[in-house]
Amino acid sequence: MKAINFVAASLVVILLVSCSPTSSDEYTKHYEEGLKYYETGEFDKAILSLSTAIDLEPENTAAYLLRGKSYRSIYEYEKAFQDTDKVLELDPNHYDAHVLRGLLLFDSKRYEDAIREYTTALELSKESKEALYLRAFAYSDSGEYELAIDDFQQYLIFVPNTPNRARIEGMIESLKTKSVE
Repeated sequence: MKAINFVAASLVVILLVSCSPTSSDEYTKHYEEGLKYYETGEFDKAILSLSTAIDLEPENTAAYLLRGKSYRSIYEYEKAFQDTDKVLELDPNHYDAHVLRGLLLFDSKRYEDAIREYTTALELSKESKEALYLRAFAYSDSGEYELAIDDFQQYLIFVPNTPNRARIEGMIESLKTKSVE
């Protein structure tokens, strides 16, 4: 009788363990919830969900990156830098983390540092249109007009049908005038 009770109790434990959500399932639930909140502009809720996901899987870079973007969206730059730095600590070659760090540096008017981050991103992904486009703005704001022109022109080659084409072409013409002055 004791053997049957032990076997029955063991089966119950096995069923409970196999039916309970894994930490990965919980992580995914909180990450996806955070993503939904981020996409709807509910950044405080996104941060809470993503923080829970990070607690569940502290080595997973995705939640840190999205939480960093959420912090940037509410102008909490120090926290955004911390999350971006954590991503780069876990994965120094994380393209999106370099782009986000570039955006944070650009927002802080640290254009030379932003240029370095965008350049690193471009080295990691040679055909990155986003990093090229953002670096062009950083070059422009830092007064390096010729380099900005080069990046904008390269961007237009990569993305010839961009809806911003007329605006970018106007910026190029404006930068050409500034570079002559």
